[in-house]
Amino acid sequence: MRVVTCMSASGLLLLAAFCWGAGNVANKTVLIHLQPLSVVGLRCLLAAVVIAPLALADFRKGDAGPWIKSAVRVAVLFAVALVLQQLAYLSTTVTNAVF
Repeated sequence: MRVVTCMSASGLLLLAAFCWGAGNVANKTVLIHLQPLSVVGLRCLLAAVVIAPLALADFRKGDAGPWIKSAVRVAVLFAVALVLQQLAYLSTTVTNAVF
């Protein structure tokens, strides 16, 4: 039983590392074709499209009030962090960007 759990955990860790690395390669590749602010805009637009149905459901229930201000703050800080990350990708290799 422990061997199976250990192998499952190792496999999931390997999958997470692969996704992390593939994401960095994808970011660097996209920057060849688009400007950093365009990349951030597309990522934020995609996130908004995914989150919108959930937010609308909360609005309809009337539960949206408490988290709106904090969600906007987090979104702005995340967008700033994404801009800085994309700018950093322009001046480094993918290997160095991961660290």
